[in-house]
Amino acid sequence: PKVRAARDRDQAAAAFSEMLAALGDPATRLVEPPRLSPPAGEPPPLVRTLEDEKGPIIVLALGEWIGSGRWTQVAQQMGEITQAFPTAQAVILDLRTTSTDPSTAGFEAEITGFLLDDLAPHLVAHELQIPSFRYRLQSGYRPQEGTTSGGYSSGLYTVAGGLIQPASPKAPARVVFLVDGSARLPLLVPALRASGEGWLVSQGPLAGAAFGNNLTMELSEGLIAEIRVSEMVPPERGGVLAADVVAPERPAGQGGEAEATNDPESDPAFEAALRIARGTMENRPPTSPTPPLAEPRFRPDPTYADLAALDLPHRHLAVIRAWNVIASYYPYLELIGDWDAVLPEFLAKMEGAETTLDYQLVLLEMTTHIPDGHTNLIGAEAAQKFVGEAAPPVRLRVVEGAPTIIAASPEALAAGFNLGSEIVSVDGQSVEARIQHLQRFLTASTPAHLANRLAASLLRGPSGSTAKVLLRDPAGVEREVSMVRQTARWQTPPNGEVIQVLSNEIGYVDLTRLEPKDVEGMFERFQGTRGLLFDLRGYPRGTAWPIAPHINKKKAKIGATFRRVQVWALSGEESQAGYFFAQPLPQGDPSGKVYTAPIVVLIDDRAISQSEHSCLFFEAAADVHFVGTPTAGANGDVTRANLPGGLQLFFTGHDVRHADGRQLQRVGIQPHVVAEPTRAGVRDGKDEV
Repeated sequence: PKVRAARDRDQAAAAFSEMLAALGDPATRLVEPPRLSPPAGEPPPLVRTLEDEKGPIIVLALGEWIGSGRWTQVAQQMGEITQAFPTAQAVILDLRTTSTDPSTAGFEAEITGFLLDDLAPHLVAHELQIPSFRYRLQSGYRPQEGTTSGGYSSGLYTVAGGLIQPASPKAPARVVFLVDGSARLPLLVPALRASGEGWLVSQGPLAGAAFGNNLTMELSEGLIAEIRVSEMVPPERGGVLAADVVAPERPAGQGGEAEATNDPESDPAFEAALRIARGTMENRPPTSPTPPLAEPRFRPDPTYADLAALDLPHRHLAVIRAWNVIASYYPYLELIGDWDAVLPEFLAKMEGAETTLDYQLVLLEMTTHIPDGHTNLIGAEAAQKFVGEAAPPVRLRVVEGAPTIIAASPEALAAGFNLGSEIVSVDGQSVEARIQHLQRFLTASTPAHLANRLAASLLRGPSGSTAKVLLRDPAGVEREVSMVRQTARWQTPPNGEVIQVLSNEIGYVDLTRLEPKDVEGMFERFQGTRGLLFDLRGYPRGTAWPIAPHINKKKAKIGATFRRVQVWALSGEESQAGYFFAQPLPQGDPSGKVYTAPIVVLIDDRAISQSEHSCLFFEAAADVHFVGTPTAGANGDVTRANLPGGLQLFFTGHDVRHADGRQLQRVGIQPHVVAEPTRAGVRDGKDEV
């Protein structure tokens, strides 16, 4: 709200600064944008030697030369530059720059680090330990509540510091780093300071800059925030970078020639560096004790479940949090359209969502922009009641392009809900209008899966209400039936035995009911059969893992390939990379028998997630044939994020592919032979697939 209320740049800056101050980290702050016009004049000489009674003092203008794009010339002269180091009493490394292009700041800092790496062995007469640093690493999105099979983690990753070996037994007694307030300093600085040979002089305050990497973010109103993304191990005393000397900035308008002459009267920072180099400033300022490193902790986002009425800031927080989690961690982001456009659209929709129902419906509608059969909003009871919390004990699917009754309880059959009948209208509302209403709140990975999810919800309504349904039977005759909606979920009764040997010596197993403990006995029973039918039109019970070794006639090693998002900020820029692994196909006893007869797998869009993963295992192990219609196209272990109002956003966390890398998400397992039910077949109890 404070940012929204800001009327100018200063008010916006104050609001952002107050927000960042809540972190209690002076290294995370607003910074001034770089100057837009470069000062006149050529850079100073790269190398100058100042004679002193105790020995020469070498001054290197690294910052100006790198900032003006002359870093290759610096690298070429490195060997010549370092020849004089053993006889020098001190070296001043002037890292100040007048570079004005913010897009090159990170590159310039990286080049500075490379050049200092080359200089470092010539600056020490003994072995020098470079500090380590650590940063947050998010490997996938760790679920905010509960567990998942995805193995997603959040922790701290430590990059081990190296050792610098001296190039010569003699080296300068002092190394002075001369920087300005916006400097990004390499870890050589704290290493030399810890040994007592390094000093740091800042031209102007460092504003709490930390060692390691900072992430720069552009905000509104031309404001720039710098955010700490790493910390030194062990930490700098006081936790942030503190200069030994903070000198006033040079008078405005001085540049070019002032840098070239380093006149102490016009350059107070250089004067301080020179006094240190000559040994006339031996006492360092007192520093705070070294703070202990914090243990890595995982803290779920608060759900604000106790808020009876969600105010606008918390409603906006829900949209922002959900958008950011998907933008950062959803593995199929490139498949779901313009996600950037979703943020302003739903921030605007939250403006008028003042009731709990409106709030939940806006979030539910937002989830439809993540077309994935795993996407769900948990805890949205008000929205669930609005969409429909109860239904008659009837199962609907799309058959021959129309929502059709495929199963019904004995009571529903007695009430006239006949199998194979098409739904024409519900409670006086046409199917088309009802679908148009429902599709604002339901999502799926493929059009076919979405159509069946919509069909399954057509009869839903308030618990205890009466569903009045107009039906059309396969012969075209229409009639109206009715039945009370019940909240209790009706379970379709099992059809036949789980494991059967059909009359034509074909083995059949219903994988939606087969238990892992029964797999061994199943294959014993199927010995000598001419082939197998795996019925996978639904959700299995983890049997792909014990089945795979029994059918692996291809001796395959890999069952599927996985990718998940890893988010870090190692380079000072937030990056999104992928963690790839090939999932081993479960192996059995090498001396055991392998089933080699043909295998056919029956599929449709009721096969989702683990069902599709089972298909990946089966196709990798054997030359299976798929018959039916495509699966749901939604695979990859789910994870969950907390949202205000006690809600949770469920979403897919892994990009899962075929063993050869082909896309599965939003495509599904494709049948070798397309076979679909008909309304007449449903009516007559014939399983045409």
